[in-house]
Amino acid sequence: AILSAGSYSEMANELQKHRDTIQARWEMGHWTDCKQVTCGVAGYQAREVTCSVLVDGTRRTGDPRLCTALASPRPPETRPCHKEECPRWDASDWTEVS
Repeated sequence: AILSAGSYSEMANELQKHRDTIQARWEMGHWTDCKQVTCGVAGYQAREVTCSVLVDGTRRTGDPRLCTALASPRPPETRPCHKEECPRWDASDWTEVS
């Protein structure tokens, strides 16, 4: 069946047979908090992205190739987030010793 097709050609054949009865969409989780390891370098956020396929009234997780073929390119799973500046010294001019 379409959800368990092994090779790309098997999946393409199944897709052609059932194209009018299949709905596919990307399901996206929430973005994580910004993870930043080093100051001065942008951090990143991550989320889970899965392919959700509706076949014969049953929704299941499907091969991502199905969503790419039927819906759209896969949404990003990571993105950059704020860049925290590094601490720095701020020195004034030298003064004369009194």
